[in-house]
Amino acid sequence: MRFRTITSPHVLGETSVGQVMRRVLYAMLPGIAALVWFFGWGVLVNLALATAVALCAEAALLAARGKPLALHLNDCSAVVTAWLLAVALPPLAPWWMTTIGVLAAIVVAKHLYGGLGYNPFNPAMIGYVAVSYTHLDVYKRQPQTQCGQCGFAGCRPYAEAIAAGAADINQCPPGGESGIVALAELLGRDPKPLNPENGAEKPKRVAVIDEQNCIGCTPVSYTHLRKARYNSLDHGSHSSLPFCFREQDPVGRLTSAPESIKRLPADYP
Repeated sequence: MRFRTITSPHVLGETSVGQVMRRVLYAMLPGIAALVWFFGWGVLVNLALATAVALCAEAALLAARGKPLALHLNDCSAVVTAWLLAVALPPLAPWWMTTIGVLAAIVVAKHLYGGLGYNPFNPAMIGYVAVSYTHLDVYKRQPQTQCGQCGFAGCRPYAEAIAAGAADINQCPPGGESGIVALAELLGRDPKPLNPENGAEKPKRVAVIDEQNCIGCTPVSYTHLRKARYNSLDHGSHSSLPFCFREQDPVGRLTSAPESIKRLPADYP
């Protein structure tokens, strides 16, 4: 017996795709109201921006594919995708983050696979995955001290929080004013003074190796160097310095080292 094959979306009776999508939007309204109550009007800003970008991208791709605009725009599927992604982002997330996520959802996850019903993945979640990688540009502009003065466990968690709108750009004392300016230019924000609650910017300091105590443990040299130069010296406490290190006040590079340590890359910070 041969069965008739019908592709998704599977809608029975008189119910249309547009009706189903609108019901999804109605069902989201109580949750959106709760988000606005707890997190503020930034949720509505996210929704408005995501909806506008989704409809524009949907219209452009439908026109490029020769599909009827009115039929497909009225089914509200692009709006559902935009809303699902918007509520998954922090309130008042940077505009470019929302835009990247929506474009990834509509262009890549939906239309690249043939449009509604042919996409193997949830477009909103693909957009969220794309957004999760936008913190890398922020991460590259941080000093990589992993000192924790920003209030996070390291530079990468802090970068993720900045990209998500959950942290400010002025919480990194080792990065100082130049780091704040770099982040402000990247994110399209105004620079601001370093938050004194996170500490104060200090002159750069380095550690040199005490050759008499160093055993030349090359496999852990990177760990020791990073720990000594950044975490201990930047905090002003030397109790956690490896025993083979001592402090050098003037700004400069490592002045002396056993042969095993000298094999480190010349551009090591």
